[in-house]
Amino acid sequence: MSWSLSSAHTDFPAFAPAWDALNRRLFNAHPLLDSAFIAPLVELYGPDTLRLARETVDGQLRSAALIRPLAPGAWRVFALGPIQMTPALMAPEADWDALLRSLPGMALLLNVNLQDPQYSHLAPCPPVRRAFDHACTIGIALEGDFDRYWQGRSRHLRQNLGRYQRRLREDGMAVEWRQYAEPEAIVAAVDRYSVLESAGWKGRNGTALHPDNLQGEFFRRVMQRFAHRASARVWELWIDGQLAASRLAIGTPDMLVMLKTTYDEQLARYAPGMLLLRQVIEEEFTAARHRRIEFYTNATPAQHAWATDSRWIRHFEVYRNRLSASVIDGVRLSRAHPRALLGGTAAVAALAAFSALLN
Repeated sequence: MSWSLSSAHTDFPAFAPAWDALNRRLFNAHPLLDSAFIAPLVELYGPDTLRLARETVDGQLRSAALIRPLAPGAWRVFALGPIQMTPALMAPEADWDALLRSLPGMALLLNVNLQDPQYSHLAPCPPVRRAFDHACTIGIALEGDFDRYWQGRSRHLRQNLGRYQRRLREDGMAVEWRQYAEPEAIVAAVDRYSVLESAGWKGRNGTALHPDNLQGEFFRRVMQRFAHRASARVWELWIDGQLAASRLAIGTPDMLVMLKTTYDEQLARYAPGMLLLRQVIEEEFTAARHRRIEFYTNATPAQHAWATDSRWIRHFEVYRNRLSASVIDGVRLSRAHPRALLGGTAAVAALAAFSALLN
């Protein structure tokens, strides 16, 4: 049994088929762990220090992950801000202690963030492993028919949607629903999505997709790769010939993952994003292409109203040993109360030396 480390930029392209086979074996080919999603992440966002970690047992691949140094003595599984999952394919029996020992230098800590409990075998084992709730995501089980699902939503949600639909009719607005799945059509739809999102509050905050920015290119590549497998979709709502809302998704028979959604803020009186979501859910109940819809978001109360279930995405800290956990706890405490902890300049200087491991 051994772990090996190599450059992700150099080795991941050739390793992708083995990565996908492991994803199928461990997590039923989770879309956010698919190489069609991970490869653009590495290509566009991966730092030069990104490493592909592979665990083999008797010559057979058992676990794999993309990790990067966080600070001297600390490492982290690679993550991209808004995406609520990290590229870690870890078997239930994965040897975390051996992974930490294999990392360059004296690795005391490995952060394993954004773990979905339904697709992760990592469990807390204090004090060497610790877990923290991070984001409450939601899902919709596509069981039965849409009418039954819709009647199970709150009266408030159903009445609101009915009011917006009546408002469209009363204002004489022409409504058109569009859906795209072909690769070329998908690329054009992603670019329309990006232009629409850039025109809203995310554009003003500098966090929006745009056809010319890195985020726009990332989602263009992801959606196109999945489209070549007939596994990507873009839904659009057009109101009076104007793009009012758009939603990007990728999927497998097991699940449809909602990646991104945006709407035209000038048409907010019609709640186009909510109208589009209702239409998408109804279509997916009818089409029966997927077992579930997953949102992978930190859901608001309004978003919970659509869900049939929810669960916490969790962050984990894996320590080399008990002493490592104690040292890092002391460093954290020293940062907050350096003199109150032990008192005196000598104690502060000693803790400062330990602190250098994480700075």
